[in-house]
Amino acid sequence: MPAEQTTTAVDATLARFTTIGPADHKARTDVVTDWKQLVGDDPDALRVLYEHYFATVHRLLGHTDAAGGLDGVAGHVFVCTFASGRYLDRARPLAWQLLMAGDAEHRAMLAEAMARPDEVVTEQHLRTESGRWGDIPTSMLELYYWHAPFGAETDAVQADITHLLPDLFSTFPEQDSRVLVGLLGEHPDLVEVAARIIGHHLQLDQARGEGLLKVLALDMLGRHARRSDPLHRHATDILASVLDGIDAWPDETVTRFVRRFVDYPLGLLPKASDDTDEVADKRRRAVQQVAVSAANRKALTLINKRLPKAHREPVTALLDEATEYKKRPKVFPIPGPKENRFADLGLKLLVIEELMYRQGILEPKFDVRDFAREYDKREISVEDDGYKPIPEVQRYFKHLPIPDELLAKVERLHQSSGLDGGAEFMRQLHPFWDPGMGDEAIKVTNKAVDDLALLPNLTLISGLENSRPSKKLLTALADHGIKLVDEESA
Repeated sequence: MPAEQTTTAVDATLARFTTIGPADHKARTDVVTDWKQLVGDDPDALRVLYEHYFATVHRLLGHTDAAGGLDGVAGHVFVCTFASGRYLDRARPLAWQLLMAGDAEHRAMLAEAMARPDEVVTEQHLRTESGRWGDIPTSMLELYYWHAPFGAETDAVQADITHLLPDLFSTFPEQDSRVLVGLLGEHPDLVEVAARIIGHHLQLDQARGEGLLKVLALDMLGRHARRSDPLHRHATDILASVLDGIDAWPDETVTRFVRRFVDYPLGLLPKASDDTDEVADKRRRAVQQVAVSAANRKALTLINKRLPKAHREPVTALLDEATEYKKRPKVFPIPGPKENRFADLGLKLLVIEELMYRQGILEPKFDVRDFAREYDKREISVEDDGYKPIPEVQRYFKHLPIPDELLAKVERLHQSSGLDGGAEFMRQLHPFWDPGMGDEAIKVTNKAVDDLALLPNLTLISGLENSRPSKKLLTALADHGIKLVDEESA
């Protein structure tokens, strides 16, 4: 596309911001869709957009010599929309190059934007924005995330801007960007700054600051908090620092803290629509969460010790119920080593696949997420742990007893390379197993020779080539009259 035509097309999208309502999500999405098309067709469109972005921020800051761009509410909405990066796709490396080329200028504008008061710009705004000036420095900081490709250089720049986040959240308390909270986790003094932010927001009028407290509470203690998240790992230390001054808090601040950092992340806050069963189900899930999460138990134990006596009873009851929950019978208790008769894990897993997931007669049918929810020796996160075999699941399968009457029902076994979607046991043992990324099948080894006697009616194995069996194993299989066929022929 000729340069003039590209500029004209981009300018036309900017003109639409003068008529788009600040809360008109569809109209903003339509612009993003057009940007995506323009940038995909001609990368120079992104250069023009960046020129307008810099000019718009200058105008919003009151720089009268700025040429181009937008001001007022239109400029506010444009900056928030531009920062999202939802139109970039493969253009992120160019976006990063353009941002870095103007980084010194951008950081100078950012410092100026951070120094301005958090005035209301528009009463109408999207749920993810506040309609206040604070949306501008927030969007400017988010640019370093949404416009960044993966790589060491971007990591270093993102780490460098984390020192701005405590001031951002304190100066603009209605900002609750999940992206920036995630970057806050990389702050070198995380415990100190997170505690200071929480303490500051707890003292604000409840109409302000609630959004950020919710995001922090969920990342620290929520059901879906990631064990690898620094905010989750350091939750107890952060809360210990927050609670150092609790003796001087007014009663309403203590109540607000409990509501925000106990009830909310554990899903205990009632809704007007909740019936008795829904309230009981919320309680059960909260107790389960505390029982299986060492980080949550440690944090709640600390909170319970620090709270004034008048506020302890609900937390004490929750901890007591979690202790009882840990004592209950489990659906998937890990068997002891003496219950295992197989020498080779690879062969046993194929037997489990046949009996548990194909024939459905080996019960209970193992489900890794149900197992993780009831396991209480450590917190198992399928999302964090599932990129390699989960040790506890492997131990469960390895020691699982299989009675002779079921073993006698095994007539054929199949080993999958993943071409057919993979084995179900693998989705439980290694949830994100990916043969396309080089993950291999768990091999059947020479140890399986001693296990063949356990399978008196086995006559066929397909796909065993995925184990690259040795001559010794092949000979033993032949001696037992077990036929081999390749995976594609199965």
